[in-house]
Amino acid sequence: MLADGYLVCGDLSPQWIHFLLGYGILLQLADDLQDLYTDAASKHWTLFSIYYQHKTVDSQVQKLRNFSHEVFKTFPGDWSASNKVLIEVMRKAVDYLIFDAASMSRRVVSEVIWKDLKSSSPSMSDSRKN
Repeated sequence: MLADGYLVCGDLSPQWIHFLLGYGILLQLADDLQDLYTDAASKHWTLFSIYYQHKTVDSQVQKLRNFSHEVFKTFPGDWSASNKVLIEVMRKAVDYLIFDAASMSRRVVSEVIWKDLKSSSPSMSDSRKN
C-alpha cells in the first residue's frame, strides 16, 4: 500500500505513511487468515497458521478486528463528506474480508466469535460451510 501511495501522490507525510503501512499490514493479515490451511500445510508460518496448531484462532481474529478499527482511526485526510463515505466503504470491505476469511476457517473459529462476526455484519450470510 505504501508504494501505491507514493505512485499516486508522489510524496507522503509521516501521517499518510503511518496509515498506509497500517492498512497494508491489515490486508496482509486478512490474507494470512484466508490462507490459514494452505500456509499450515506448507509450513509457511504466519500468525494464523501458528495458532492453528493450537486449534483456535479466536484471539487472533479478534485482534485483527481491533487492529482494523485502529487503522481507520488514523486516516490522515480531511474528514469531508466524500472522504467519510470512502473510509466507510473501505472499513466495510475490510469487515467483509475478515468475515469471509473467517468463514473459510470455520473449523478453527469458535461459535462465539462466528456469531459476533455475523451479528456485526448483518448483511452477510453464512454462505460457506467449512
